[in-house]
This record gives sequence, C-alpha cells and structure tokens, in this order.
Amino acid sequence: MAALSQAARRILKMSVPVAPETADGATATTMAQQTSNPNQFWSRVLVVIPTLSARQAASVKALERQFRGAGAHVVVVANGRSALNALRSDELKAVTRERNLGFAAAVNLGRATCESPIDWVLLVNDDVSIDNLSPFDALVGRGAEPIIVSFGPEPSRPIPGIAGTLAALAMIPLGRFRSRDPIDALFTLPRGKYTAFSVVAVQRELWDRLGGLDERFPFMYEDADFARRAEQMGAERLALHVPAQIRHARGVAGRSNVRTVFPAVTWSALQYLQKWGMGGFAARVTCVVGLLIRVPLLPLSRAPLGEHLRAVFGAMAVVVGLRRASLPRFEDA
Repeated sequence: MAALSQAARRILKMSVPVAPETADGATATTMAQQTSNPNQFWSRVLVVIPTLSARQAASVKALERQFRGAGAHVVVVANGRSALNALRSDELKAVTRERNLGFAAAVNLGRATCESPIDWVLLVNDDVSIDNLSPFDALVGRGAEPIIVSFGPEPSRPIPGIAGTLAALAMIPLGRFRSRDPIDALFTLPRGKYTAFSVVAVQRELWDRLGGLDERFPFMYEDADFARRAEQMGAERLALHVPAQIRHARGVAGRSNVRTVFPAVTWSALQYLQKWGMGGFAARVTCVVGLLIRVPLLPLSRAPLGEHLRAVFGAMAVVVGLRRASLPRFEDA
C-alpha cells in the first residue's frame, strides 16, 4: 500500500502543473492564469477613446461607463473644447492638451498617461456602439502574445500602396471590393490586408515596441501604417467581425468638416507615400492626379458639393506647399 501511495503521488506530481516560484519563494502564475478571470483580464486593459465634439458626448459616456464598469483603465482624450466641456459637465475626467492633436497623437497621449501594468491597449472610436463586451473574450489568456485583434465592423482591405492611396484620393471605391470575411468567428488576416482601427486591441509590448501610432498622419493612414509595421515585425494580426454587437457610424466627422478635414487627409496620404519609399516629387504628383480625378466624382459624395469642392482645392494647395494642413481648431470643435 505504501508503494502504491508513493506511485500515485508521483503520477499526480507529473500530471498537475506546478507554478514556478519567484525569487522570494512566492508562487508565480502564468499570464493565461492571470487573465482567465474576466475581472482580472479587464484590470490589465487600457481603453483609449479620442473624441472631438460634444455631438459624441453621449456615446463617449456610455463607452466609458461600459469599460470602466468591467474593470478596465479608461482614458478619454478630448481634442475639442465642446467635447471637453460636455464630458466635464458629467464629471467624467478627460485628458487634453487644449488643442486638436489628431487621432494618432491623442491615442499616444492616452497610452502615455497610464502607469498601471497592462497587457492590452484597446483603441475605441467615439462613434462606436457596443452592445456587450463578450467579443473581447477572444483576448483572454493571450496577453503575452504579440498580436493585434480588430473588432470593428469594417471588412478587411488591402494595406494601401501607391495605387490604393491614389484611388482613395480619387474617390475610386477600390476599398469597397473587399474580402468576404467570416462573421462571428476569429480569423487571421491575410498578409497585405488590414482592417480600420475603429475598435482594435494591440498587445501592450507590441504597441510599445512599435512606438504607438505615427503622429505624422493627422487624419487617416495611421492604422494602415501601424498594420504595415506590425506585419513587417512578424506580429500576428487577427480580426473578429461582430456587426450585430459592435457598430460604427463611419464618416460622420469627415463629412461634417470636409473643408478642413480633407486637406489633412491628403497631407496624411502624402506623408504615407513618402514614408514607404516614394520620392517627394512623385508623391506630390500622385496626390494631385488623385485629386483631379476626384473632381468630376464629387456629386456622388454625401458631403455638400460646394464644401467638398473647396476641400479639394485646399488639398491641392497643401500638396504643392501653398498652405499647411490643419485639423479643426480645439476651440471650434
């Protein structure tokens, strides 16, 4: 019987994993064990919500309550005075530099303000609505993996090169002919594809290694650039489309401020082309060609025609160096 008991103990010791001990003798837990509990998982998530206008205040407040109620660290970055005032009136703390930083710089600021230990940086647009947080269960137990997981409803599209950037400026809908992605199932994005960063989780170590979003892109292209850099680093990129649970009111801010925003979009496109290997003169020519093609297509846009036409002329002036690109002013937003 003693021999049998000793054998049983040996079998149990082999079959049950024993956590390693730390230097002080305490038992350490693995990352998967640390985040298997939903409350523990959310305590290691930083949610960053950049916002510009008071028009999205109700949405931002709902998102903040939703994520903070789950136990996440939430940082709201106000890029506009009206947004800041609306949030403060509800006693919601918002970070601000008292100027419109743009999306990339606002997200980077939100990350920089968090000193708590985290596994994930979760970016959420202010015009997103989320029915419940169950889709984010896909992240549980994966905090040690260098991955990006997109949750936005937008289908995957090619990471833009020269042709894709020109087509976007020309308003040629190449991006509309996208892959038929799985719905309600986590899948790996093919090489050369990405999804817009309306709702995206980036493993914290990967985020820090890549240096966050590139602030050279004041409006758009920051997500394509980040995806491109992550792909080059060999990071796994995943997506989970759950349109019944996560919705995004896309394009509202851009249409309402097209005269100011579109020149900034064009400037971002110019910077993107130059960053990824195109010479300055060739990049400017590419942008001008795209803008010229766009002009006869303007009646097809949902933006006001006159404002949109002025936006295109303003974008051309930015490209050729006659004016600087700028975002809506903090005090005006």
